[in-house]
Amino acid sequence: MIDGLGNRLFRTADVVRLLGVKRLRLHQWIERGFITPAVRGFGSGYPNQYSPRDLYRIAVFAALVDYGIARKAAARLVKKIDFQSFDGLLTIKFNFETVFKELDRKHDEIKKSRSPD
Repeated sequence: MIDGLGNRLFRTADVVRLLGVKRLRLHQWIERGFITPAVRGFGSGYPNQYSPRDLYRIAVFAALVDYGIARKAAARLVKKIDFQSFDGLLTIKFNFETVFKELDRKHDEIKKSRSPD
């Protein structure tokens, strides 16, 4: 499927297959407003459709949630990210990896400071 701007649109089954996100989990995120598909389905036979930008948002959101960040906070972060360019995505990926490494380092420091050694 193609949207009005010439972008390919993906079905839920495509998102599940490409990103490894469980179908039920994706539907829950949509119902709770954490994720918004490019084209919202409105009943049986009219499925949600996702733009390439939606796929990036879902992937980042899923990574943040899997890392332990609250869904509301993850949704706010994802909505602030500009997914316009691939270069931007590389920067985002680098920044998230840097943040996660720093969080891991701080977590390890806290654990060491609390240990009875």
